[in-house]
Order: sequence, then structure tokens, then C-alpha cells
Amino acid sequence: MVGFETQANADFDYAKPTFSGSWQKDFQRSDNWEQNLNLQISKMRAEAERRSRSSSDQRLGPGVISLNQGGSGTNIIDLARFAESISRSSELVITQNDKQVRIKREGKPDLVCESGDAPHRTSYNEFGSEVCSLNEHQLLFIISLPGRIDIYHRFEISPDGQSIHQLTNVSYSKSLSFELVQYFNYFEAPDDSRFSCTQTLSRGKVCRQRRQAPDS
Repeated sequence: MVGFETQANADFDYAKPTFSGSWQKDFQRSDNWEQNLNLQISKMRAEAERRSRSSSDQRLGPGVISLNQGGSGTNIIDLARFAESISRSSELVITQNDKQVRIKREGKPDLVCESGDAPHRTSYNEFGSEVCSLNEHQLLFIISLPGRIDIYHRFEISPDGQSIHQLTNVSYSKSLSFELVQYFNYFEAPDDSRFSCTQTLSRGKVCRQRRQAPDS
């Protein structure tokens, strides 16, 4: 999946994890949001049929489900599409020091967690509030948006420091939620000035050395 051979992170300390580095999405291990959506709708339909069989109200009928269990215009399809849109990045670039962890995502705002003695850090902006936490091998973000939408990101690094497991959960009013799991592999990022890179579905990021102009 990776255009460059993955190298061991020799300095990795699982007791004091560092997320720093370039991480490329492993499409084979990551969830497909449409498959997850179909599976969740199937479970909702099965639950609706079970309730219909046990209910004295026969007006429900078999197989009738409510896609907006939260009781508003927001439904599971909306949440699934939103979760997919905020998880679309195929590459993460993470920098970490004594003061903060910053996750750069393609086409998305950076996720930033200020480190320190406090177990949780809360910040506010025009979009809502964000709580982050770095403990052991996990980095957590809980983002609350207007309209009772909550986003939960959990980044967990593997014991060998070679992959990151990202869980993203989007929920409405704490009553309806959709979840995606993604994996990212560590790779040595090339010098952008010397390489031209293309993202592919089959092989991940493939890079070729730029042709140098002849000296005049």
C-alpha cells in the first residue's frame, strides 16, 4: 500500500508515545463507509421488525424503520455522509513536542491538542468546543458542534509505532451515531522538492523523482 518501504521507528517508546511522522491510509484495513451504513440500516430494520412482533400496535408493520431516531431531520444517512467527509484524508502529518500535538489532514482543519499537566484541554471557537486528551498510547478529541452534533476522534498507536488506528464517531443528540475505523501506516516522507507524488487507491502514495533541468 505504501509507495516507499516502511522503516522501523527505532526511537519509539510505547510508554511515552510519539505520534510524529507521516502516516498513509491503509485502504485494505480501513472501513468502507457505505458498507458500514448498509450494515447499520440492516440492524435497525431487524430491531424494528423485532419490536413490531412484540408490539400490540400492528400499525408499525414489519420492516418499517425510522432513519432519524433522534426525532429531527438528522438521520443515519446524514451522519454517515458527514463521518465520511471528515475522515476522507488519505494522509496524516503529525508533529509533536512538549507543548502540543498537531495533526494535519488533507483539506481539513488541523487537530491540535495542547499538552501539559492537565489530563484534558478544552478550547472554543466560532464552530463550538473541543476537548482533547493525550494519555498512554491514545490521543482523544471530542468536538461539540451547534445542532447537537458531536464528533469523537480516537487515535491509537500500535506497540511497534508503525501504524495508527483511528476511530471516528459522529453522533446526534447522543441518541443516533455512526462510526468509522481507519488505519494509517508510518512512512518516510520524501523531500517534496525532489519527488512528484500521486495518490492511488491500489498502491497508496506513489512517488517518482523529478527530472532535473540541465545546467545552463
